[in-house]
Amino acid sequence: MVALVPWQALIDLIEPYNPKTSSNGLGPPYPFATMLIIHLVERRSSLSDPEIEDALRDVPTTLRFAGIRGMA
Repeated sequence: MVALVPWQALIDLIEPYNPKTSSNGLGPPYPFATMLIIHLVERRSSLSDPEIEDALRDVPTTLRFAGIRGMA
């Protein structure tokens, strides 16, 4: 997926529409590129939001692929 997806082109196309603050007021969201990767992995793997959260918490390769160092 890393080699096949034109990441920078997607980021350049979509990022202007990305909110710069979180909707819940708890601080800034994850970086846009990270959220894009998580979303595409979620769709490609047919995972729900809770399932991708579990994968990010329990599967080290998913966490590394998304570029997240660690989750609480």
